[in-house]
Amino acid sequence: MSLVTHHVFLDTQVYRSLGHNLDSPPLLALREQIAADRLVLHITDITLCEIKRQIGSNVGDAANSMNEARKKFSIWKGRLPANIAGDFPTFDQTAISEAAFEQFYKRVRAEWSVVDHNATSVAALDIFNDYFHREPPFESIGSKEFPDAFVVQALVNWCIQKETKMYVVGADKAMAAAVDRSPMLLHMQSLPKLLESIAATETPDINDRTRKLLAKPAVSDGIARKIENKLDELIPIYVGDLADGEVSGHELNGKMEIDDFTVLAASNQDISVILKVRIPLKINIDFEDRSSAFYDNEDDIYVGTEFAQTNIEDEPIIRVFAKLTRKPPSVVGIQIMTSEFEVYDNYDDY
Repeated sequence: MSLVTHHVFLDTQVYRSLGHNLDSPPLLALREQIAADRLVLHITDITLCEIKRQIGSNVGDAANSMNEARKKFSIWKGRLPANIAGDFPTFDQTAISEAAFEQFYKRVRAEWSVVDHNATSVAALDIFNDYFHREPPFESIGSKEFPDAFVVQALVNWCIQKETKMYVVGADKAMAAAVDRSPMLLHMQSLPKLLESIAATETPDINDRTRKLLAKPAVSDGIARKIENKLDELIPIYVGDLADGEVSGHELNGKMEIDDFTVLAASNQDISVILKVRIPLKINIDFEDRSSAFYDNEDDIYVGTEFAQTNIEDEPIIRVFAKLTRKPPSVVGIQIMTSEFEVYDNYDDY
């Protein structure tokens, strides 16, 4: 089954089953998909708190094992001091727990570009209504799945706001039941299953359908119009040789072209893609004209400079997320993913 959305949330059960090791093969494979813009990973403050508790518990188990080993080590070192050199290594449970979580958190934020959700800010009234009516995840007598309930509601709220869906990955039955209640969330049993769905999305048939859809004027022209409406989101950064040169504005300077695409998700009606779009631009550069100036060595400044302007033509390739519909062919929306790009001098003009 191919993906129907590229938004993904991993339940704490997934992280725990992999030892919270971001270098485990399944999580490395997931990271590759995120780096390629095929997936967007989501996480919540409650999820992070639970991961921190789980890491602390794992470190505590290791500390207990080391304390037992330390006792036996001391006994044998007392019997055979000449044969056992050195001391048993120290193991600061608190420091190691904090360091392990900090490393996990920093890597997830820096390398995985996660989308954070504040699940603790979800209104409690709806959660308690579900609790008193024994709705998932509270269907079991004595169930206290409040963290899962707040997490699920936070994800649902985001999906409704963004008009999209999200996969929730994990084998926890209570979480799965809560996910199945919402049409905005899709349950996926495991991370390998998710990765299999990515492979199914990249079939030649889906790519061919997407290529034909992008060739339709209603879609190609629609993409161009929506990008033009968001042209101010592009941030050209001048890195050429003009003195104190900086970009003062930019405008479209020709017809856009789609160079390549990657299918993120596909259903009978919708297709989500990452596009590489070549956008011809005329970029205005303000700079300091020093052609008639002289350099004052004592004050380390140029004297007699004049304000000047010039234009540079460039065709940056910008990554754009687009959600398309097949019947009728149309563009639901786009998001510019590459905002900043460097601008160099047109040396052919000199």
